[in-house]
Amino acid sequence: MNNMNVKVNVKPEDVNVLDLKELEPFNHLHHLQMLHGSSDGWITLALKINETYTQYHYKYKDLKSQVKDTVENFDINTHANIYISQNTFYKPQRRIENIKQLRALYVDIDCYKTKYSKDAVLYFLQNDFNDKLPRPNLILDTGRGLNIIWLIEPVPYKALPLWTVIEKYFCAQIKEFGSDSCATDPTRILRIAESRNMKSNTTVKILDYFHHKYSLREIQEEYLPELKPKAKKSSSTAHKIISLYNQYTLYHARIMDIVKLCELRKYKIKKYHMRELILFLYRHWLCCFTNDPKDAYEKTKELNQKFDIPLKEREMKTDTKSAEKGYYNHKVYNYKNTTLLELLEITETEQKHLKTLIGTKEKNERRNEHRKGERRKEHNELTEKQNEMKSKVKKAKKLYKKGYTQEEISQMMDKNQSTISRYING
Repeated sequence: MNNMNVKVNVKPEDVNVLDLKELEPFNHLHHLQMLHGSSDGWITLALKINETYTQYHYKYKDLKSQVKDTVENFDINTHANIYISQNTFYKPQRRIENIKQLRALYVDIDCYKTKYSKDAVLYFLQNDFNDKLPRPNLILDTGRGLNIIWLIEPVPYKALPLWTVIEKYFCAQIKEFGSDSCATDPTRILRIAESRNMKSNTTVKILDYFHHKYSLREIQEEYLPELKPKAKKSSSTAHKIISLYNQYTLYHARIMDIVKLCELRKYKIKKYHMRELILFLYRHWLCCFTNDPKDAYEKTKELNQKFDIPLKEREMKTDTKSAEKGYYNHKVYNYKNTTLLELLEITETEQKHLKTLIGTKEKNERRNEHRKGERRKEHNELTEKQNEMKSKVKKAKKLYKKGYTQEEISQMMDKNQSTISRYING
């Protein structure tokens, strides 16, 4: 495949240190390194055997040998259908609330569902989409379709709303060619190079690669400038994009609040109607955020099992069915905060740990705290916490100048060595 024009400037420092010559031939280990070479989070490796998925979770250093063994040493019926998560997680659980780093954007194209061949899709991507999409970093032939992947500089879960809007935008641009709108969630697993697709009985191949990592904000400014802060008059299209961004921001915050509330209560939700409502809201907001009702249902089942008294699966499915039905009918259940606070009996203490499920009192307190923070910035004043941090940094640097090693300072200050290193070198 010929090089596609790159709209975003490539800086020398952005290029991975890997010698491109080492990538010939491109194999599963190179694929893994491009995705997760600098990762310190949990990565999911999934095997699909006889329509059943089995998931395993590894850190990158352990995953390399595991993938090598899985791809190279298993027999053809066992090692087929091997998938890898594109983003990483805080915990060894592939759930949206556990996202640690967003590392890639992607579009899963089901060519077999359209009139276009894979070659035709590649031709259009190369020639007709330069002004709509940046050049992909990886293009994989998955057997019956294509995976198009853009690598991004890792960003934390707080960037998920922006990531989601860009992900949906990329998918929409290729809709005509069979892009799967249900494969746009941040927990998505995609096939890994050199594994096999048992349905097509073919090996997954890398067709093209480009060694550059995009900045998420860089992509947004180039392709979705409507989302720039304090944008002036916007077109109807721009207004829709901004509205979509705001919706996803709210959905994500609501999902995180529901999970946080359960954690604060240690999943001990005694009242049946409250467990039912929590599961309903979680399932509905997940449907709206991920556009994947099937996965939303599976994640809701997992949440239910964490309760000290879980609902029976049949009851859970029936009681939350309207959450999915509302999604399909484009009916969003926009409950007022006052209603949710009352129904879920959320206390003022709990509200301090939540993002959006808060009452007027907590909202005003946060607004006042924000104003105080702005005033401190104007007068270059530090908060108590910032003063404490400044004192620690000063102490660490002073000890280091006296000749103490970082290891010794870490023991003296009761901090790990990486923290001391950051104090000294920061």
